[in-house]
Amino acid sequence: MANFAGLKLPEFWESAAATWFVQAEAQFAIRGITDDFTRYYNVVSTLGSSTAARAVSFITSPPARDMYAGLKAYLLKTLELSRPERDRRLFAIQGLGDSKPSELMEKMLNLLGAEEPNFLFIELFLRHMPPHVQTALANTTISEPRALAEEADRFFLATQRYNHEVLASARAFPVPM
Repeated sequence: MANFAGLKLPEFWESAAATWFVQAEAQFAIRGITDDFTRYYNVVSTLGSSTAARAVSFITSPPARDMYAGLKAYLLKTLELSRPERDRRLFAIQGLGDSKPSELMEKMLNLLGAEEPNFLFIELFLRHMPPHVQTALANTTISEPRALAEEADRFFLATQRYNHEVLASARAFPVPM
């Protein structure tokens, strides 16, 4: 028996539709909600005005069967980035910024989508690393992206800690001029 108590899906995330559906389906699974009608209308009720406007033709005339699957496919097709768009964004990344290497890797993997990372993907990731991390990873045999990012984190964070310690000691013991 389905448990509808407490089911309140968050407003639909237009910029992360696939992730939103993973969370919604987790809520459906927890509550044993398998009914197509119930799932469909729960999703429709979460659509903001912008998303609803983009999907108005679908939501005003849903198919008689597989309403939820149809809506999900429609929204993903409409809102998700195309492969060329994902490629452009991947190549437009401007370094680490305030992120750790593992955070950058997750961002890159999200842009990669269902594609398998290859040696060019790994090279692109490494090019965004500071020189000392690139040097430390120059001869690594790690090819799994998340494992490589964890290794990059180790070198990156060790250097960050060292730099903070040097700055702190310089402030504690200023050199007279």
